[in-house]
Amino acid sequence: MNIETLKEKALTLRAAINAIKASDPAAVTLSLELEPLMAMAERGQIHTPHGMA
Repeated sequence: MNIETLKEKALTLRAAINAIKASDPAAVTLSLELEPLMAMAERGQIHTPHGMA
């Protein structure tokens, strides 16, 4: 996946999770678990493994 597309998807996912955190405790847990991965995606630090592109 294109790095810019991944950044956009991570931001979209973060917004969706944040929108439901107040009403769904599972969203809070999901947010905490995904935070490191989403932060890396937003910073462009996730790349396709060699040979997978």
